[in-house]
Amino acid sequence: MTQLTIALNKTVLSDLNMRQGDVDVSDLIASMKARVAKGLPVLIQNLGATMQLDADGKETGVAEIHVGGRRWRALNELAKAKIIKRTHPITVNVTASREDAMVETSEENDVRLPPNPVDQYENFARMIEAGHSPADIAARFNIDEARVHRRLKLAKVSPKLLALYREGTIEFEQLAAFTLADDHAVQEAAYFDVPEGWARNAGHIRKRLTEGEVDASTDRLARFVGMDVYRAAGGAVRLDLFSLKGEGFIQDVALLQRLAAEKLSAEAAVLEGEGWKWVRVEPEINWQEMDAMGRIYEVDLPLSEEVTAQIEKLSEQYQALEAEGQGETVEGAAAMDAIEAQLYELEASGRQWRDEEKALAGAIVYIDTDAHAKIRRGMVAPEDRKAMTALTRAREAGEAVAAADDGDTTKIATVQAEASGAGISATLRENLSVQHSMALRAALLDNPTVALVTTVHRMLLIGHYRNNTNARQHGAAPFEGLGWNDNLDKHVNDIRETVAGQKVATAQEAMTAALPADPAQLWDYLVVLPEARLLEVLAYAVQHMVYAVSGYGNARVASAYQMAEALSLDMADYWTATVPSYFGRVGKGEIASAVREAKGDEAAAGLASLKKGEMAEQAATLLADTRWLPAALRTRGVNDVQGGQADDADQLAEAREPSDIPEAA
Repeated sequence: MTQLTIALNKTVLSDLNMRQGDVDVSDLIASMKARVAKGLPVLIQNLGATMQLDADGKETGVAEIHVGGRRWRALNELAKAKIIKRTHPITVNVTASREDAMVETSEENDVRLPPNPVDQYENFARMIEAGHSPADIAARFNIDEARVHRRLKLAKVSPKLLALYREGTIEFEQLAAFTLADDHAVQEAAYFDVPEGWARNAGHIRKRLTEGEVDASTDRLARFVGMDVYRAAGGAVRLDLFSLKGEGFIQDVALLQRLAAEKLSAEAAVLEGEGWKWVRVEPEINWQEMDAMGRIYEVDLPLSEEVTAQIEKLSEQYQALEAEGQGETVEGAAAMDAIEAQLYELEASGRQWRDEEKALAGAIVYIDTDAHAKIRRGMVAPEDRKAMTALTRAREAGEAVAAADDGDTTKIATVQAEASGAGISATLRENLSVQHSMALRAALLDNPTVALVTTVHRMLLIGHYRNNTNARQHGAAPFEGLGWNDNLDKHVNDIRETVAGQKVATAQEAMTAALPADPAQLWDYLVVLPEARLLEVLAYAVQHMVYAVSGYGNARVASAYQMAEALSLDMADYWTATVPSYFGRVGKGEIASAVREAKGDEAAAGLASLKKGEMAEQAATLLADTRWLPAALRTRGVNDVQGGQADDADQLAEAREPSDIPEAA
């Protein structure tokens, strides 16, 4: 190998160089410019080259660069910028054979190691001592100034720990974690005083060095308050230059909590005058306590004539724009979106809280997981739940009587839906609604007419009533996106083992045998079916879509009760009250109420002295052959309380009367 000094414009990039195509050389340009400015040689290391040969094998005087392709590109960029001349002399190491050149270019790129962070820190430290600023160093190496500060931060690390890093015993993430403490003894204790293994990883080191502090980048309160506000209030921060955001750890947690409470209190101002019994500000919400609370919700109240007129007018405007095809234009689509937003606000204006319920409930202002202030209205404290239940039952009883007097079946179904959870837990209510949904599926198999009504009902809600934002809340069979995809067994694991589930499974086996295996052939199969058979297939198809689980809104549950009435569904054919299914999951008051309905006051009174478990067992035995059903599973006109001794309105009223048997046992 020989050395040769040659003009830059007498060199070209060799086809042997591994870095072909566009390559980033901005870091090299910055470094070379700094060296030129100081009058230093542009290149620190020679390039590698082979001499170009012509067709006769003679040298042309041009050197082909196979080692140092990035540096060669950077030199040419400097020449284009007239920082150096195109004839600038450079020294190259000349390799005689192309075979050797192939090996050299591979070794140059594959064997080279990136700089050790500790070595880099020591080099930067020497440059600082020589008078260079962090900004100068960053510009010299074309790196972010924060990276220079991070490397210099390693000066705080104990020499013992630095030695461990050089030996490869610890990783850089661990080394970076030690910079959170200035005291070498504290750093060493965080590593050497704990067992080897996971306890020495970077996360645990950080945790030990910042005990009692909170991470500003992840803590909800810190993100909610904001670091600028915290610092302005005099809060101390332990900086972590190695974190992604370079924020660090908040050291005054009490100050942070106070600032969060003050900001939340300002958010809570909107609750003034709303009539709640109480308002609580909780920066860090206790979800166990929240789960122990009850909950009330807004209700749909009749809209005023003025609001109704506005809705009708806006709906006409929307339909006119739609008929003109305005939705295909940007301006028209924007206008239609604006009308939709107005319609939503007007229709939502009918949703209100009942004043008598607000007097027993409250609101909690808290910080959610995204560090935003949230308000949860309608929370009922444990001590107020009994009073709220009594209030709800009394109101529902009155509404049921009024609805029956008016002959309003829709209102009766709505009242039943709202009352279906009275006296029972949300989990049990969901379980019963799943049982009800599966039984509706089974009953639909035998009633194609109701299946047809269900289909027409849903299609009209989706199409004809598409401008009514509440329309899709109704209907027990939401075709779009539910049914097949929302299986009931995700709520109740053994639902397919029930009587109703087995009936549906049998129908599915029969239909699988009848329908074509290839979906592409389904149309041809259906189009020639006799009408009666087609309706049977319709009933099978629609039953898959029945999904009236309680958590999806009372409107859907009310529709399920209407469907049950049309089917004359008797849930006693599909469900029996046992200890696991009901009595073991309700309070003593509900058990006594069930026995009273089915067996009379004397039988109910005989259970009063029993413990909860004994009472549940006895009730299950007493009601085993009575076909008794809880209110959530009754069908109007089919299931009468106490063998038909009460009419429909009385059933809804009496079934919700609070029991005088105490809950505690």
